[in-house]
Amino acid sequence: MTYVTIRVAERYKGEGEDEVTLARVGGRLGDVATHVAGSTSFSPGEHVLVFLERPAAKGAPLVVTGMRQGKFSVQMGPDDRTLFVVPNVHGVRLVEPTSQREEGAATLVEADPSDAHTSTWSLEAFSSRVRQAHTGGDQ
Repeated sequence: MTYVTIRVAERYKGEGEDEVTLARVGGRLGDVATHVAGSTSFSPGEHVLVFLERPAAKGAPLVVTGMRQGKFSVQMGPDDRTLFVVPNVHGVRLVEPTSQREEGAATLVEADPSDAHTSTWSLEAFSSRVRQAHTGGDQ
């Protein structure tokens, strides 16, 4: 496990400290490195928007929701004024359900690859959408 401390600039949900420490799978210890496909990585000074959750285990550190799906980079746009939220799902092929059927006791879901999770949004539009979803205004 690698532990990452993030300074909080703004919260969309919940209350807490000005810094949060989260755990991610993988990392380096001496000459041994472990990488788990789909896990997040962070760089010093990187600006991010993350969705976090606390595992059920008592005292467990926060983790990024959905591994890499819950982390977005915040980057300056080409106009040097607009901040954009950029997903970090490169190298991970996500899918969207296309149909569902019952087969005996099992529910089978068919899915096709999707680019829906790779959209770049302005930080303002993304934040607005998250706030609407959190307050029930956009389901």
